[in-house]
Amino acid sequence: MGKMSMAGRETLLAHHVMKHYVGLKEGEQVLILADSETDDGLVEAFASAAYFFNAEPTIVVTPPSFRELEKLPSKVALKALEAADVYVPMTPTSGHSVHATEVARLKAE
Repeated sequence: MGKMSMAGRETLLAHHVMKHYVGLKEGEQVLILADSETDDGLVEAFASAAYFFNAEPTIVVTPPSFRELEKLPSKVALKALEAADVYVPMTPTSGHSVHATEVARLKAE
């Protein structure tokens, strides 16, 4: 048996995360927030995983933010976040973990 392709590994990873860590449910709205530096294959793998679980993914791509590591997503992305049941941050240049406070605030409202 040969080695698994990168796309195959990305697909398995995305399915594993969505099933075991997110607990994605049918019909949930999934926001995948990426920037132009995010690996397209990984974004597609997460969107595909959402479809697999009969959820509805939306991909928002923002410009990279190399200088402003604590910059929040755009107003449009934040509006999309308000409607999302699941948030998958994939913005390597903007320090995606700093969005956690804003996500918690939006979900608490």
